[in-house]
Amino acid sequence: MFAIVKLGNQQFKVKAGDFIRAPFQKKSQGDKISIPVIAFGENDKLCEDSQLKKTKVKALLLRHGLAKKVIVFKKKRRKGYRRTKGHRQKVTELKILELHSSSGEVSKVEYKLKTKSKKTAVKSKVKKSVKAVDKKPSKVKKASTQAKLDKSKKTSKSKSVKTVKKSVKTAKKRG
Repeated sequence: MFAIVKLGNQQFKVKAGDFIRAPFQKKSQGDKISIPVIAFGENDKLCEDSQLKKTKVKALLLRHGLAKKVIVFKKKRRKGYRRTKGHRQKVTELKILELHSSSGEVSKVEYKLKTKSKKTAVKSKVKKSVKAVDKKPSKVKKASTQAKLDKSKKTSKSKSVKTVKKSVKTAKKRG
Protein backbone atom coordinates (compact mmCIF):
# COMPACT_ATOMS: atom_id res chain seq x y z
CA MET A 1 0.00 0.00 0.00
CA PHE A 2 1.43 3.41 -0.96
CA ALA A 3 0.28 7.00 -1.23
CA ILE A 4 1.45 10.07 -3.10
CA VAL A 5 1.25 13.09 -0.82
CA LYS A 6 1.87 16.79 -1.37
CA LEU A 7 3.87 18.92 1.07
CA GLY A 8 4.68 22.45 -0.03
CA ASN A 9 5.47 22.31 -3.75
CA GLN A 10 6.84 18.77 -3.60
CA GLN A 11 5.22 15.36 -3.97
CA PHE A 12 6.40 12.20 -2.20
CA LYS A 13 5.58 8.53 -2.70
CA VAL A 14 5.31 7.09 0.83
CA LYS A 15 4.63 3.82 2.63
CA ALA A 16 4.13 3.21 6.33
CA GLY A 17 7.50 3.46 8.07
CA ASP A 18 9.19 5.79 5.54
CA PHE A 19 11.30 8.81 6.53
CA ILE A 20 11.01 11.92 4.36
CA ARG A 21 12.66 15.35 4.35
CA ALA A 22 9.91 17.76 3.42
CA PRO A 23 9.76 21.57 3.22
CA PHE A 24 9.54 23.35 6.58
CA GLN A 25 6.32 22.74 8.57
CA LYS A 26 5.21 25.19 11.28
CA LYS A 27 4.66 22.52 13.93
CA SER A 28 6.75 21.53 16.93
CA GLN A 29 8.81 18.39 17.39
CA GLY A 30 6.76 15.32 18.30
CA ASP A 31 3.50 16.57 16.74
CA LYS A 32 1.41 14.27 14.56
CA ILE A 33 0.47 15.70 11.18
CA SER A 34 -2.17 14.61 8.67
CA ILE A 35 -0.95 15.04 5.10
CA PRO A 36 -3.18 15.65 2.04
CA VAL A 37 -3.24 12.69 -0.39
CA ILE A 38 -3.04 13.17 -4.17
CA ALA A 39 -3.07 9.51 -5.19
CA PHE A 40 -3.39 6.18 -3.43
CA GLY A 41 -2.58 2.69 -4.61
CA GLU A 42 -2.07 -0.95 -3.83
CA ASN A 43 0.19 -3.35 -5.73
CA ASP A 44 1.20 -0.66 -8.27
CA LYS A 45 -2.43 0.14 -9.15
CA LEU A 46 -3.91 3.56 -8.44
CA CYS A 47 -7.36 3.98 -6.85
CA GLU A 48 -10.12 6.09 -8.33
CA ASP A 49 -10.59 9.78 -7.48
CA SER A 50 -13.85 9.13 -5.61
CA GLN A 51 -12.00 6.92 -3.12
CA LEU A 52 -9.32 9.56 -2.37
CA LYS A 53 -11.61 11.53 -0.05
CA LYS A 54 -11.58 8.67 2.44
CA THR A 55 -7.79 8.12 2.43
CA LYS A 56 -5.55 9.62 5.09
CA VAL A 57 -1.83 9.71 5.81
CA LYS A 58 -0.53 10.51 9.30
CA ALA A 59 3.08 11.38 10.08
CA LEU A 60 5.20 12.20 13.13
CA LEU A 61 7.38 15.31 13.03
CA LEU A 62 10.86 14.23 14.12
CA ARG A 63 12.93 17.43 13.86
CA HIS A 64 13.64 20.60 11.93
CA GLY A 65 16.90 21.15 10.11
CA LEU A 66 18.64 22.65 7.13
CA ALA A 67 19.13 21.13 3.68
CA LYS A 68 22.47 21.07 1.86
CA LYS A 69 23.86 24.45 0.84
CA VAL A 70 22.90 25.69 -2.60
CA ILE A 71 25.55 27.89 -4.26
CA VAL A 72 24.39 30.70 -6.56
CA PHE A 73 27.17 31.95 -8.87
CA LYS A 74 26.66 34.91 -11.21
CA LYS A 75 29.14 35.96 -13.86
CA LYS A 76 29.25 38.34 -16.81
CA ARG A 77 32.10 37.44 -19.10
CA ARG A 78 34.79 39.98 -19.97
CA LYS A 79 33.36 42.48 -17.45
CA GLY A 80 35.02 41.30 -14.24
CA TYR A 81 31.63 40.72 -12.65
CA ARG A 82 31.50 37.64 -10.39
CA ARG A 83 29.21 37.08 -7.38
CA THR A 84 28.89 34.02 -5.21
CA LYS A 85 26.09 33.53 -2.71
CA GLY A 86 24.63 30.52 -1.00
CA HIS A 87 21.68 29.58 1.16
CA ARG A 88 20.29 26.61 3.04
CA GLN A 89 16.60 25.80 2.85
CA LYS A 90 14.74 24.87 6.07
CA VAL A 91 13.42 21.29 6.07
CA THR A 92 11.40 19.05 8.37
CA GLU A 93 12.04 15.34 8.88
CA LEU A 94 8.88 13.24 9.05
CA LYS A 95 8.19 9.58 9.84
CA ILE A 96 5.10 8.16 8.11
CA LEU A 97 3.06 6.33 10.77
CA GLU A 98 -0.30 5.38 9.22
CA LEU A 99 -1.94 4.97 5.83
CA HIS A 100 -5.74 4.71 5.90
CA SER A 101 -7.20 3.37 2.66
CA SER A 102 -10.68 4.06 1.37
CA SER A 103 -11.72 0.43 2.02
CA GLY A 104 -10.95 0.86 5.73
CA GLU A 105 -7.58 -0.90 5.63
CA VAL A 106 -4.90 0.59 7.88
CA SER A 107 -1.14 0.21 7.48
CA LYS A 108 0.54 1.21 10.78
CA VAL A 109 4.05 1.55 12.19
CA GLU A 110 4.83 2.48 15.79
CA TYR A 111 7.67 4.88 16.52
CA LYS A 112 8.87 6.59 19.70
CA LEU A 113 11.08 9.66 19.80
CA LYS A 114 14.49 8.99 21.33
CA THR A 115 15.20 10.85 24.55
CA LYS A 116 18.04 10.63 27.06
CA SER A 117 17.29 8.21 29.84
CA LYS A 118 17.95 9.07 33.48
CA LYS A 119 20.77 6.51 33.72
CA THR A 120 22.84 8.19 31.00
CA ALA A 121 22.26 11.61 32.57
CA VAL A 122 23.49 10.30 35.96
CA LYS A 123 26.56 8.70 34.35
CA SER A 124 27.53 11.96 32.66
CA LYS A 125 27.24 13.83 35.98
CA VAL A 126 29.43 11.23 37.71
CA LYS A 127 32.08 11.51 34.99
CA LYS A 128 32.13 15.31 35.33
CA SER A 129 32.59 15.09 39.11
CA VAL A 130 35.44 12.57 38.72
CA LYS A 131 37.19 14.89 36.27
CA ALA A 132 36.84 17.77 38.72
CA VAL A 133 38.48 15.71 41.48
CA ASP A 134 41.36 14.81 39.16
CA LYS A 135 42.00 18.46 38.35
CA LYS A 136 42.54 19.61 41.97
CA PRO A 137 46.02 18.08 42.45
CA SER A 138 47.24 19.66 39.20
CA LYS A 139 46.16 23.09 40.52
CA VAL A 140 48.26 22.51 43.66
CA LYS A 141 51.30 21.76 41.50
CA LYS A 142 50.73 24.95 39.56
CA ALA A 143 50.51 26.93 42.79
CA SER A 144 53.84 25.53 44.00
CA THR A 145 55.53 26.45 40.72
CA GLN A 146 53.98 29.91 41.01
CA ALA A 147 55.49 30.31 44.46
CA LYS A 148 58.93 29.41 43.06
CA LEU A 149 58.55 32.05 40.37
CA ASP A 150 57.59 34.67 42.95
CA LYS A 151 60.72 33.88 44.98
CA SER A 152 62.95 34.23 41.92
CA LYS A 153 61.35 37.60 41.12
CA LYS A 154 62.05 38.86 44.66
CA THR A 155 65.70 37.90 44.42
CA SER A 156 66.04 39.51 41.01
CA LYS A 157 64.44 42.70 42.35
CA SER A 158 66.83 42.81 45.29
CA LYS A 159 69.79 42.35 42.92
CA SER A 160 68.63 45.14 40.69
CA VAL A 161 68.22 47.48 43.68
CA LYS A 162 71.77 46.65 44.79
CA THR A 163 73.20 47.42 41.36
CA VAL A 164 71.39 50.78 41.31
CA LYS A 165 72.81 51.71 44.72
CA LYS A 166 76.32 50.79 43.58
CA SER A 167 76.01 52.89 40.44
CA VAL A 168 74.83 55.86 42.55
CA LYS A 169 77.83 55.50 44.87
CA THR A 170 80.29 55.35 41.99
CA ALA A 171 78.69 58.43 40.44
CA LYS A 172 79.11 60.39 43.70
CA LYS A 173 82.78 59.43 43.95
CA ARG A 174 83.44 60.62 40.40
CA GLY A 175 81.93 63.80 40.66
